[in-house]
Amino acid sequence: MVAQKSRRFTALLAGMLCGLLLLELGLQGVGVVVRGLDEDHKRSPTLSDHRILALGACYTVGVGSEPEESYPRQLEFLLDERQPELDLSVINGGIRGMSIGYFATWIDGMLDDAAPEVLIVNVNDRLTFTSEDVSEVTGGRQGVRRRLDRALSRLVLYRVVKVALTPPAERTALPEDWWGAGAGGTDGNDQLSHAITQAEAAVQERPEDADAWEELARLSEKRLNYERAVDARLAAIGLEGGRPASHHYRQLVWIRASQRRYAEAERHLEQAVMASEGYENSLLIELRRNKNRMAQDNPLEVMVYKLRLADYYALFGDLGEAIRVLQEVVTGMPSLIQARDLLAFYEALQRSRETGEPLAEQAGVDLDALFTKDRGGQEGMGQFGIYEAKEGDLDLVSAAEAEARFRAVLEHNLVKILRAADARGISVILENLSSLPDQAPVIEGLSRTYDVPLVDLQGALAAHPDRAALLHPTMNLRLSAEGNRFVAEQIYAALDAEGLLQ
Repeated sequence: MVAQKSRRFTALLAGMLCGLLLLELGLQGVGVVVRGLDEDHKRSPTLSDHRILALGACYTVGVGSEPEESYPRQLEFLLDERQPELDLSVINGGIRGMSIGYFATWIDGMLDDAAPEVLIVNVNDRLTFTSEDVSEVTGGRQGVRRRLDRALSRLVLYRVVKVALTPPAERTALPEDWWGAGAGGTDGNDQLSHAITQAEAAVQERPEDADAWEELARLSEKRLNYERAVDARLAAIGLEGGRPASHHYRQLVWIRASQRRYAEAERHLEQAVMASEGYENSLLIELRRNKNRMAQDNPLEVMVYKLRLADYYALFGDLGEAIRVLQEVVTGMPSLIQARDLLAFYEALQRSRETGEPLAEQAGVDLDALFTKDRGGQEGMGQFGIYEAKEGDLDLVSAAEAEARFRAVLEHNLVKILRAADARGISVILENLSSLPDQAPVIEGLSRTYDVPLVDLQGALAAHPDRAALLHPTMNLRLSAEGNRFVAEQIYAALDAEGLLQ
């Protein structure tokens, strides 16, 4: 009797398994048919049905280069050249100045909006965090769970059941600087490029509008299209209702210093001083306003205030004081490139005034800057590019504690992104362009723990036999068009090696 029941149970179980197998095979067959029909479907002439989404900061946007020279755009060119049958669009979702924490906050809406099949995420050299971020450390168990989930997700039936049982993510309004309701993907360019195009149209329509020229200058500066920004600043000077001429000349000092064009930067500094009648009071008001913003206890706001303070000293006080303040900024936040550029210019200007030797027309670019990311003496938190959003002063904890915090914050954000991507069947790869040397082992360790491919762009760039060709000829810490193409090649190779281009 027992043996008979056992045989019935075995037969029932075998029948259930066969039924599930037949159902899975049927679903797989339906998938093949649907994919076949999809190949015959007339695709959008601008944005393909199959998409890769690239998230990151400056190097994803491609600042310092033309929009078509950015690495996401170059990656799309490579895909079109080598595997046109894939019909893949690469969406440039880069937003200047943002880190993985920003994208983790908005990730559900971004993935639903862009609907990619592959997600590329940059881990850069600056992370802000709250105590709640640090408290959630999930450890290796999450990585094991994710490996199992990814293995099972190859079964259509498993995905169907998972979607049915998983509640939809709460949708929130996406940030304004997101890819422009799809506009950024229709031509492979980022949202900032489209905003600049709109600003250019505005100044054409309203050439006497000082605010329109100011907006074009501001956006062009964000993209580091400096010649356009210079033209816009000069056009804004003297227009009714616009800002004082000294304000524009002050911005031109920063632009030319960033371009390493020191002689022109000195000329604009002199122009700012000559045009400064009545401007000192407005700059003092701006300083007070920024000092009040420091009360928000945000390290970046502290640095912005100190940059303005350095401007004030350079214009109305002691150049040595301006240098001292900028040294504090570079020490506290070495990745703030504007401070590094201004510091280098003011130091060169001070030497010129002390020695009587003429200032160099064009200063050279530091070929090692992108690869060494000199911390300027900063230890602890700054060493790992991590800053607590609620702390007004940089927290100079030990290197070990800073590393632990960086690992916790990065893991917290990475898990949020992976959960959102896995729930939608989206493959994820990481890239480390612009990360700090001390961050590298942590990034590599977490990529292994969570089974996420990591493209070591820092290592690839550093090992290149002709690094000068990869870097922007006049701006520190920026890539040339060839450098962006090289980055795209590395990511293309990683996508291919992971079987994501099939």
